[in-house]
Amino acid sequence: MAGNKEKAYPAKKKLTDALVKLMQKKAVGEITVSELCRLASVNRSTFYRYYGCPRDILTEKEKNLLDGMQNSLKTEKSISLSGQVEQICRYLKKNQKDAVLVFQHNSPDSHFAQNLFRLRKHEQVHDSFFRKEYDEKEQELLLAFLAGGIYHMIRHWLMHDVPETPEEMGQFAEKAAGRGWLEEEKV
Repeated sequence: MAGNKEKAYPAKKKLTDALVKLMQKKAVGEITVSELCRLASVNRSTFYRYYGCPRDILTEKEKNLLDGMQNSLKTEKSISLSGQVEQICRYLKKNQKDAVLVFQHNSPDSHFAQNLFRLRKHEQVHDSFFRKEYDEKEQELLLAFLAGGIYHMIRHWLMHDVPETPEEMGQFAEKAAGRGWLEEEKV
């Protein structure tokens, strides 16, 4: 089985590289299998061995990024917001080429973005994060607001090659998020 994966890698890399080039000119939904295979110098049968449509290449990249980020967050049972953002940014920086590709073509409403914020259990956030005066519905709304803001912040950081370190991004996320609705720090 390992031999099949090794054989698949060059073809998948060629297809991914060709997809990236074509996506600079048009949306992934407008790219045909024929033009993708022509640019990649890969047979259509090879393409269909691994994928059903060009979008599947991007979906595979999304899944790989989410799995990698999930694994990077598993190292600690309890992790602060700044720690979570730092770990995510650190992983994305190490995988910047794929991360830019994925973030470039996903909005905060996308399946990828929603899954990004399901990496950690929401119970952890609800139990210790929000001030007690917020009921469950308000906490859900605030969590959506926070997740969308952090998604855009990380996307901007990646897409514009912002010089801040992953640690600084985590600290900023926690500082920005703490403006009024988070539990007061205990002295």
